[in-house]
Amino acid sequence: MTLMGTVTGLFALFLGVLPGLPGELVFRSLVVTSWREKERTFYLRVSIFSAFGLSLMTALGWSEYPALALAMVQRSGTDPALTDGTLLRVLAGGYLAHTGWSLVIALFVAGCYLATRRLVPGWVRHADTWDEFVGNYAARRWVIVTLNNGETYVGRVHQADVSCEAEQRGLVLVEPAVYDENKRNYVATTNLYLYLPGAAIAHVAVAGEPADDRVVRPGRPVFTERILDDEENAGS
Repeated sequence: MTLMGTVTGLFALFLGVLPGLPGELVFRSLVVTSWREKERTFYLRVSIFSAFGLSLMTALGWSEYPALALAMVQRSGTDPALTDGTLLRVLAGGYLAHTGWSLVIALFVAGCYLATRRLVPGWVRHADTWDEFVGNYAARRWVIVTLNNGETYVGRVHQADVSCEAEQRGLVLVEPAVYDENKRNYVATTNLYLYLPGAAIAHVAVAGEPADDRVVRPGRPVFTERILDDEENAGS
């Protein structure tokens, strides 16, 4: 590839694709995307946000910016006419507007995603079950962590590794308490923070609270004896 071709490619990337990057970053902060997704999905969203942002700003009257940007790419900024201060200011203003409208598109898409997820639960799924568990269910709640060696701790999640394999999902508990078999209760330790590596964790549960909206109260049977008898008769 020649130097001129490299410069042209950089101009094309800067003017045509990069305006969608801020929108992608905002989208990812609002909609937790799957860490398993392919890199091409990331680049595709950036390109889509940029393309729709450019289309929107063109429809709203910034028609001179795409022509200037195309000329800048084709001539790689070597034409003296394209280095005129006035044109460069128009180009810079158009670039900022392009980035802004791409951001608007990203916010609109994220808003539609979140609204659909709230109105139609289950239709739009979260990117990762563990990320959902830590971010929504375990936030500001007591969690019970059972380790592979049988030890059980209680605490509040201070930090958790997300977007990684299960063995790497470490947890940091605040003011952890350990289960004491003799006292049959959780006893506070002298530690302020406790790090539990993901490879050592067997399972994690969120402790219930009296204010929780539950179908069945703790300690009560889920099914009545009649239902159990009917199921046994149906299976025989």
